Amino acid sequence: MSELKVAERHGRWRVYLDEQPVAAYSIGYYRPYIYPVLTPAGIPVTEESPVDHPHHQSIWFGQDKVNGHNLWLNRLGCGRIESKELPPRIIADRAVTFEERDHWLAPTGQILLTEQRTITIMPGNVRECPLLIDIESRRAASSGEARFGCTKEDGLGVRLHDALDGDDGGVIVNSHGERGEIGTFDQNAEWFDYSGRYGEHTVGIALFPHPVNPRCPWFTRDCGLIVFNPFRFHEVSLSPGGEIYERYRLVIHDGDHADADNVGLYRDYLRDIEG
Repeated sequence: MSELKVAERHGRWRVYLDEQPVAAYSIGYYRPYIYPVLTPAGIPVTEESPVDHPHHQSIWFGQDKVNGHNLWLNRLGCGRIESKELPPRIIADRAVTFEERDHWLAPTGQILLTEQRTITIMPGNVRECPLLIDIESRRAASSGEARFGCTKEDGLGVRLHDALDGDDGGVIVNSHGERGEIGTFDQNAEWFDYSGRYGEHTVGIALFPHPVNPRCPWFTRDCGLIVFNPFRFHEVSLSPGGEIYERYRLVIHDGDHADADNVGLYRDYLRDIEG
C-alpha cells in the first residue's frame, strides 16, 4: 500500500507519496499558493514566480480592486492574504487536506474579507491516475460592504512551467476543442487544459471549475497563463456577511490532453459532486 506523509519546512507543507514529493502548499507573505506541483512521473508543471510576472505564483487566488485595494500583485503598497493555516490531515491514506482561515487585508492591515479555504491533494502514482487537487473557497465580507471592481486581474490563476508554455510549443485546448491563445481567449468552456514538452516528457494541467461557479470567459495566454475570473466584465458588491463560494478541481497529468482523457475525468468530477 502506498504511504502518504506531510512535512513542513520554511513555510512550505510538502506532500509525499512513498517518499516522493508530489505537491506542496506554500505560505508566502503576500498569499498562500500551491507549489511545487508534480505529475505522477515527477515532472514539474508550474512556475513559482516567473520573471515577467512575479505575482504569478503557480496556483493561487488573488483580486485587484477589493474596496479599491490590489491583492493581485505581490509588492509594496498592495494588500495581502494572511493565512491562518491549520495542520493538514491525511484522509484514509489517499488524500491530504489543508483547511485554513485566511484574512484578505488592505495595506493598512484592515480585514476586507475572511475566507474559509480547503485544499485537498489526491496523489496519483501511475500514468492513468493523475494528481488531483480540489479547491473550495468561501470569501465573506466580514468588515462591512466589500466591492469587487471590474478587472482582468482576479480569480484562480495557474502559471505553467516556462518549458510548457505556448511560446515554446505548448498547447492550450478547451472542452470545445478550441486551441491556442487565439482560439481560447475570452471563450466560455467547461474546462481548459495546457500541456507541453519538458525534456523528453509531455505533461500538462487541466482546470475544472465546479458548476456552482459563475460562468465566465477564460483568460488565456501563450506565456503559460490560465485565469478563471468571474469579475472581469462586471463589478460585484457583497453586503456585510455576504459571501462568494467557488470550487475547482485541477488535474496534473503525464501525457497531453488526449492522454489525460479530460472528458472522462470531468465526467468523474461531476459524478463525485453528485455523490
